[in-house]
Amino acid sequence: MLLAAITARVMPATPQDMGPEGPSARQVLSALRGRGLQIIGTTTVVLTVGHYTAYTYVTPVLLSAGVAQDALSIVLLAYGVAGIGGLVLAGTFADRFPVALLRATVSVTAIALVAIALVNQSTAAGVMAVVVWGVAFSAVPTLLNAAALRASTVPDAAPAVVNAMFNVGIAAGAWLGGHALLVGGTDAVALVGALLVALALPLTLFGWHNRPAHQARRR
Repeated sequence: MLLAAITARVMPATPQDMGPEGPSARQVLSALRGRGLQIIGTTTVVLTVGHYTAYTYVTPVLLSAGVAQDALSIVLLAYGVAGIGGLVLAGTFADRFPVALLRATVSVTAIALVAIALVNQSTAAGVMAVVVWGVAFSAVPTLLNAAALRASTVPDAAPAVVNAMFNVGIAAGAWLGGHALLVGGTDAVALVGALLVALALPLTLFGWHNRPAHQARRR
């Protein structure tokens, strides 16, 4: 309730000239066929599959990296607190540098996952990698939505695509991570996740636009 009250207070009101009616089904379908939105949807799937390949099995991954059992909750809390920094980062710069910042956070996420896989029984290094991971990936959803708004001719279609592809990525990542854990152990989980996250980076080179978000909302 507190968050809802804060949101109602700080978020701008809906412009009166937008009218009560949303886009038609035909307009939404046309937007979904747009190349830019399709590429961003694909990027979202690849990126979230990579993230959740590792994050779903973060406990065994961290134990293997040298984090003590009784310190796991503290490390995961650090991940969450670091995520606040990622949200602040995204909120501050998403409207001005959405694609550049997304590329940076994707790169840092991949590097953090590689670091976790390569850490050899070093709690400090493992915790540092997790904190960096938390900052980087927590900015990603906001940045994906900001970029999708720029790529779509119908703004309402943008968050729908990102949300749907995120859910696909969560499910597929959990499945893939389970197989990687059984076949190659915890190092394979982190490295496969890092590889998929890194594969999302080239996708950000095609079909992305830097049209300001306020212009996207008016379309």
